[in-house]
Amino acid sequence: MEIQPDKNSVIEKDAVLEHALDFDFLRKEGIGLIQKYAGKNWSDFNLHDPGVTILEYVCYALTDVGYRTTFPITDILANEKGQINREQNFFFPKEEVLSSGAVTVNDYRKLLIDSIDEVDNVWIEPVKSQFSSSYGKGVYNVIIKPVAHFTDRFTTAPEAAGNEHFDQLSQKVKAMLMANRNIGDNYEGFQVLQPLDIYLRTEIVIEKNVSPSQVLVAVYDALERTISPSVTYYTEAELLAKGYPVEAIYSGPLLDKGILPDHELHKRVTSIDPFDLVKAISGITGVISIKKLELSADGKNYHSGMMQFDSGHYPVMKMNDLHPDVTLYHDTYNLYIRRIDVLKNEQKIKRQLISAAVPKKQIPVLQGEYKRLKDYVSIQTLFPAIYGIGEEGTLSATPDAIAKSRQLKAYLMLFEQLIANSLAQLSHLSDIFSTDNSSASSYFFQPLYHVPDAKYILKAFTDKNDPLNTAAWENFKNDPDNEFIRKAGQFIETDEQYKDRKKRALEHMLSRFNIAVHKHPVFLYELYYDQENHVNRNDLEIQWKSAILNNLSVFTTDRVKADNYMLSGANGGFKSGFGKKMSLLLHIRYQETGSIMGRIVAKYKDQLSLRASAKDEHEPEKETILRCRDEELRILSNPDELNIDPADHTALTAGLTFRRQSEKLFKSAMVLDNYRIVPYPSVNSETTVIVFKQMAKHEDEQEDKWTMVSKHQNDYEALTALKKNVSFFKELNMESEGFYMVEHLLLKPAFDAQQYGFTFSGESGNILIEQPDWYSFSKREAVITGLLALAQAYDDKTGYAATVEKLKEFCVFKKPLSAGSDQQDDELHPDRQALEYLMYNLKQFDLHNNKFFPSFNYIVRQTDGQKIAEDFYNFRMTVVFPSWPARFQDDSFEKLARQLFLEECPAHIKVSFCWLSLSQMTIFDKLYFDWRDHLRANPAAETTHRAATELSRFLMASELKKTAEDNS
Repeated sequence: MEIQPDKNSVIEKDAVLEHALDFDFLRKEGIGLIQKYAGKNWSDFNLHDPGVTILEYVCYALTDVGYRTTFPITDILANEKGQINREQNFFFPKEEVLSSGAVTVNDYRKLLIDSIDEVDNVWIEPVKSQFSSSYGKGVYNVIIKPVAHFTDRFTTAPEAAGNEHFDQLSQKVKAMLMANRNIGDNYEGFQVLQPLDIYLRTEIVIEKNVSPSQVLVAVYDALERTISPSVTYYTEAELLAKGYPVEAIYSGPLLDKGILPDHELHKRVTSIDPFDLVKAISGITGVISIKKLELSADGKNYHSGMMQFDSGHYPVMKMNDLHPDVTLYHDTYNLYIRRIDVLKNEQKIKRQLISAAVPKKQIPVLQGEYKRLKDYVSIQTLFPAIYGIGEEGTLSATPDAIAKSRQLKAYLMLFEQLIANSLAQLSHLSDIFSTDNSSASSYFFQPLYHVPDAKYILKAFTDKNDPLNTAAWENFKNDPDNEFIRKAGQFIETDEQYKDRKKRALEHMLSRFNIAVHKHPVFLYELYYDQENHVNRNDLEIQWKSAILNNLSVFTTDRVKADNYMLSGANGGFKSGFGKKMSLLLHIRYQETGSIMGRIVAKYKDQLSLRASAKDEHEPEKETILRCRDEELRILSNPDELNIDPADHTALTAGLTFRRQSEKLFKSAMVLDNYRIVPYPSVNSETTVIVFKQMAKHEDEQEDKWTMVSKHQNDYEALTALKKNVSFFKELNMESEGFYMVEHLLLKPAFDAQQYGFTFSGESGNILIEQPDWYSFSKREAVITGLLALAQAYDDKTGYAATVEKLKEFCVFKKPLSAGSDQQDDELHPDRQALEYLMYNLKQFDLHNNKFFPSFNYIVRQTDGQKIAEDFYNFRMTVVFPSWPARFQDDSFEKLARQLFLEECPAHIKVSFCWLSLSQMTIFDKLYFDWRDHLRANPAAETTHRAATELSRFLMASELKKTAEDNS
């Protein structure tokens, strides 16, 4: 027997079919059901029976539906062009799924090397303190090594021109880092390294059976790799061959030029040890020994010792054009290489090829074979002509025969509609899980226009048209919103069924990406602002979940990405990454805008004003006066039934004016039950007034008080004004929603500013010394280092007076606390006992570096002279909310907002919350945006420090006030 090739398809004789594909099974089950329910009413069950014939055709149609469900999923999802829409189906290639935004230092290094052509390598070093953990962590210095052709352009240029281009490169690197900065990170120092020529001279003994020219190329390559290593890109196939798992290959950011493994990110070379060069050369095939290897910085004076160079340079191997750098020997015979220049060029070209970029793998288009799944051919076309339901019509033209055929046709169309709908459902599989909700369906159907003579059966057509009118039938079929389609759609799926199925489908999609959402913010949004929305087929919850899925990047790659403070709000400097994610989770509509107060004041400046009122412990600090512009009232009340405030109302107008109200007005003004329309309380007046329920300001007030807010000519005008008023408040509340995120690290003075100091506390917790002057961050570290070194050198033989004088260079002595005082004065000459106690504590700190006592406490002097603990800037963030929007006044919303921020924020960030009133937000808004403007212009400027000081003082005062309120 001939063996079948692997690609041939063989039908197995005894293959077990699925029930949906097994005609015999379906026929048997159908006859069984007929016997069970029809009983003696059926003539017989033989093949000639018309009922059995109908059953067989229906079973055949069902097997066709079942067969189409067995198609590969790629064919089911393919469109007419044979392509699968990745976005609609949320299909992502492994490169995008496994990669992430930059998180680690190595991630940022890869991103910079890949994104900026002028960067050959880069090192990102955290600024650390070895004496205290309370300093502002998360600050990095960036050291940039430019590519060779970038520095070669400026070797002969004036120094100013070269520095300008280096500054431009630094700004380019800074812009890339700020665009990808995460919460709790910042970058202050940027340094572009300059090349330092390194000359080399070596003599190498090689084997006789190797090619000297090939060895020479390998030697130059090994020396170059050791002295000035460059990164090498790889392809996925190369790394898979090396044993890398796929998840490790695509760990970190997705690069454009290829894949950069971590081992290619070499450490910065700050010195050259000839031993390392000898080791690199010794590993080359054909090399026996190295007779000599010397280095030189000028090409004249060579030595065999280690070469150190300053932190502003990186080494570059320099070729000596007059004399050979590398001399090869066979035993004692010098090998003269005639093609020395050619070999050097070959080696240089090879290095360039090794470091050249690997093109990023193109994401293929998902393909499938379009199967026309929706196409349905009526089973009525298959029936024998005697049935009179096919395309040829009835054999007899008598009314009785026509009526019977159409009766059978209508009976069969009921089953056919279900079969055709199943095919429509299969062809719309992508739409069920899509966020495009325009179809507003999760069950799909298709009309049976192609059933022979369907126009005589569809009542929606025959009720209004003559079936013999061909043009009317064509118009009916081409109308996507005809009566039949509308009625069938309502019957197939109600609004509640659609909402339930669509929400579960969207929840399934969210679970794919490990996104869990709390529905409560959307529930409150509907409750306060949009109660009519829940009747819509695509209600607010569906729109919300779809919006989250359409912004997946902020929940994946950008989930902890911070705002880019280098950009203005109009250019995307606000609510990017983490901020946008929180806006989506809390369903805050105005998530892309900047100033909350600026937005509402600009839009409602003619309707909204704040005016100072008399200071009273029971009254708010500001009196809110709202003149409103733009729901129906349930009741018209008699003024005698209301306790109306007898204040003067002569100034009332047709515009509703609310006086002496707290921020609860924003919530209560949307509730119609808080209003009444009554006649003006005057005997001869026919004017109508609107009264508003005065919110109680004191707990002992039991009786409702009503105050007049407007007067009108008649009830109709009053109702119109009231409707506009409620709409206005809803709109104002929605537009007032938002939040700010203030990273305390960005408020910190630059580390090179002379604003850093310290105190040192002994074992008892009392301050013993403090800094004599204000330093930069690095200078303070140097002062403490000197202080500890002096303490270690101190012993009983050390002179008391000399030690005190030396200590005065490092610190200022503090007198012990006196009884009943919390202030310590300076002490110029401590006694011997105090000196020894200080020395003991310094030694104890140096020994244990305690977190508690003795300890160094870091402080910062702000521009106004105030001293604050540097811990204020240490991995902290304050989230500022307006307190007046109706939804934000709800205690459950405040609780959930806190919970969500604490859950979603990186674990090392301590989050504080502020809920500010209108008057407080007005102050904060100005402080915040002044600071942002200065920060964007120049983070190290004095004006930026002053703006940061004012904002810091406001946040600290708000936090103290909140703490006091919580304690009370």
